[in-house]
Amino acid sequence: MRLISCHIENFGKLSNVDIDFNGSVHKICERNGWGKTTLSSFILSMFYGLEGTNKKKYEENERKQYLPWNSGYFGGELTFEVDGKKYIILRNFGKKDNEATFQLLDASTRLESGDYSEKIGEELFGVNRESFVRTAFIGHNDIKYQGSNSVINAKVGSLSQQGDLENYDKAKALLKDYLNGKSPTRSTGELSKLKNSISELERDIATTEDLEKRLNDVRENISSEERKLSALEERNKALTEARNMRSEIDGLEKSVKALPGIDKSKMDRLAKIFESGVPEEQEFEDKIGVCNEVQNLIQKNDTLEMMIETIIDNAENAANTDDKVQQARADLVSKRKRLTVFSIVSIIVGIAIIVLAAVLKKSILMYAIAGGTVFILEGIITMYKNLSEKVVYTGGTGASQTSINDKNQIERYKQNIKANNDTIKSYENELKEFFARFGASYSRVDAENFLYDLKSKAKEYKETTVNIELYDNQTRDIQNELAEKKASWDRFIDSHPELKGEDADVISLLNEFNSEMNESRSIIARLTQEQHDILERIDDLNDKKDQLAGMKEYQSELSARYDIVKKTDKYLTSAKDNFVAAYMAPLKTSFEKYYETLTGDKGDFEIDASLSISLREEGAYHDVETQSDGIGDMIGLAARMALLDSMYEGEKPFIIMDDSFVNLDDTNLVGAKKFLDEISKEYQVIYLTCHSH
Repeated sequence: MRLISCHIENFGKLSNVDIDFNGSVHKICERNGWGKTTLSSFILSMFYGLEGTNKKKYEENERKQYLPWNSGYFGGELTFEVDGKKYIILRNFGKKDNEATFQLLDASTRLESGDYSEKIGEELFGVNRESFVRTAFIGHNDIKYQGSNSVINAKVGSLSQQGDLENYDKAKALLKDYLNGKSPTRSTGELSKLKNSISELERDIATTEDLEKRLNDVRENISSEERKLSALEERNKALTEARNMRSEIDGLEKSVKALPGIDKSKMDRLAKIFESGVPEEQEFEDKIGVCNEVQNLIQKNDTLEMMIETIIDNAENAANTDDKVQQARADLVSKRKRLTVFSIVSIIVGIAIIVLAAVLKKSILMYAIAGGTVFILEGIITMYKNLSEKVVYTGGTGASQTSINDKNQIERYKQNIKANNDTIKSYENELKEFFARFGASYSRVDAENFLYDLKSKAKEYKETTVNIELYDNQTRDIQNELAEKKASWDRFIDSHPELKGEDADVISLLNEFNSEMNESRSIIARLTQEQHDILERIDDLNDKKDQLAGMKEYQSELSARYDIVKKTDKYLTSAKDNFVAAYMAPLKTSFEKYYETLTGDKGDFEIDASLSISLREEGAYHDVETQSDGIGDMIGLAARMALLDSMYEGEKPFIIMDDSFVNLDDTNLVGAKKFLDEISKEYQVIYLTCHSH
């Protein structure tokens, strides 16, 4: 097959790039940083898609590495020819896997083709991406021979369709993982861990007998300590009862001494005041109300007296007002007469002036009319003011109109005063009688204060009487109870002769017993917890016995499976080596041919069953990784071409070489050009370089 052209819309730093692949060797020479490695990744991704798109690390995720720098369309087109038919691959890699698209077109019709699917790389070349990169993609950083894998081995042996050898690496890896995971010698192996766990269980189970012996000792100690505690509690109970009884007796004796005394002299004084009996509270309230009513009536009479005096003063003022009004009216009449004469004279003079001017001389007529008009107007205004003026007075109606009403009002006020005085006399007689009951005389000024004081003393007298009764009853009750407690104490001491003479030391004895009981309880609690722990430990060991039996059974089964898998791994390796040995000879021949083309020297090489290459020097074979960069690169190129020849007997794939000769000196570059001419006879070579030679 061969590549024809490609169009890169956007891929990493490359944008809107078109390339036509001309001839069997197409050289692309660009400066460092142009994007040659990006171009080779684009071609690979068009056939195999992007790799590691779910990886978080940037260097492992090709989508992150080649996402367009300008955020445009992520993809392009690739035109190629295989078996004489041309196709166009269109891919949009997208920002996410679910946004990626793939199309395959028939280049002659531009219609979609179903000859290959999105996995076109595997379908065309018959190998996965990793195997294709190991052979047909020769970068300047990975030119050295990297060995083979099961897919390469299968292709070399023409067994890719059967899949047995292709899956060898997977099977080998699974067997290795299983053997490592179950290994009896590796510390992380399940059989090794199982052996250690069994040994630990056996050591634990061996302690069961000692635990059971200790359990019996603990149980005996608990029983002994419980008997001791029971005796202490009985003794403590008796002492506690004695202490409580003694405490009650002491408390009652203190209560008798603490009873408050009663002031008999005060009680006698109060009793003398209330010899005739103690009034109820309502009677005091009634008498206080009478006192208040007397004061109210006195205030009313004072008010009525002031009103009478006011009426008399108003009558005298009214008489004086009438005289002033009469004089004002006489003055107004005289004034009106004078102003009326003045008004008439002014009007007549004004008219006369106008008439005279009209008769005598017409030239002064206008002035005469004006002057006459002034006199007429003055007379009219003066007359209007004279007639409008009146005598105005707002001080009353006059003595003649009010004197009769005032006399009637004064009479009514005097009658009210007399009635109030009669009521006051009646109320004060009532109060005098009440005060006399308690040997006191009535005083209008101090009456109310006396009543409040008497009310307070009455209340105090009643409360003192009740307190005396309560005091007598309480004293009697306490003394009776004290007598009963002392009798009970005597009976208790008689029934507990061991306490006689010790009552004063009951508290200290109780403290001593409490200390011993607390210590005993602490011992019992500790032993009980130890018993619980031992029982749990024994139960746990019994479970471990069952667990041990199961683990030993599982160990036996696992060991048997491990031996089978170990033998399987051994036989699988032997079978693969025997099979690969059949095609090692032609592969070695092809390798030596290409190596000789590059170097002019066949060399003495060995290729083992795992397709590892070693070079004989100084009488021994050495790994090719020990060679210089130049020699190592030429060995890698020869090995890759030998693998490609063996893997692709029919249609040959294209080869991408990214500055693959960069480590070669001038002498070896001559061989490299011959090598390039040789391989271009069967393969299309895309050579990427930044050198012009």
